[in-house]
Amino acid sequence: QSGFAAGQVVAPLCGRVGNCGNALVPLLMCQALTQMRAGERLLTVFQGDGAHALSWVLEGDSPLQGHRLEQQLANRLVMRDYHHYLQCRGLQPNRPTTNPADGISGTVSWREQDADIGFLAARCKHCGTEQFPPARLCYRCFSRDDFTLQPLASRGGQLVSYTEDHFFPSPTPPVVAGMCEVEGGARVYLQMADYAGEPLRTGLPVEFVFRRMHQTGGKPAYFWKSRLLAPTASASSGMEASQQ
Repeated sequence: QSGFAAGQVVAPLCGRVGNCGNALVPLLMCQALTQMRAGERLLTVFQGDGAHALSWVLEGDSPLQGHRLEQQLANRLVMRDYHHYLQCRGLQPNRPTTNPADGISGTVSWREQDADIGFLAARCKHCGTEQFPPARLCYRCFSRDDFTLQPLASRGGQLVSYTEDHFFPSPTPPVVAGMCEVEGGARVYLQMADYAGEPLRTGLPVEFVFRRMHQTGGKPAYFWKSRLLAPTASASSGMEASQQ
């Protein structure tokens, strides 16, 4: 008995998300922050390999109002069986061993962090054209080194072209990749995440999610992927009109 009312305790997500380990407390904090108001207090208590009890006070408006965790959980993909899970984790028995490459160097990762992690496009100060990845030369007006960086992750987009690759080694083929047009004009070439065989066509709305791409040299490499949203009836016609 904790002494708290039912509405004061955030329901654990173990039955819906699984054992998140160290990420469980931050995930539950995100759940709580979607409903908190300025001045309210949040207690986090954890016991595992060690224990903690912390008290937090929200000083301003919650930064996670409108957080879409419930929507993400509703759209999650369910593993077909345990063998499928082992395939996705690379844990299947008798899997051939490979010699991992050295991976991406720390220098390259640091130099390209604005694009790879920040998902920032370059907007030309002269003509307003956005391009990704950022470049030194504007492809429309040819001005040089005169850009501002613009975040793309929070914007929507739509599918312009796509390819289904059935040969790329993947536990859930095919691997879908294609060009997406981001709200604001930039176009980005990305793999598609969480594809479950839905019919594809140009104009489908997508969002952008940060996912693991591969693992080399014992280090995972992350980048951005597109993810299908519920299609709208006008999406395809709108794209066709913009291309004419």
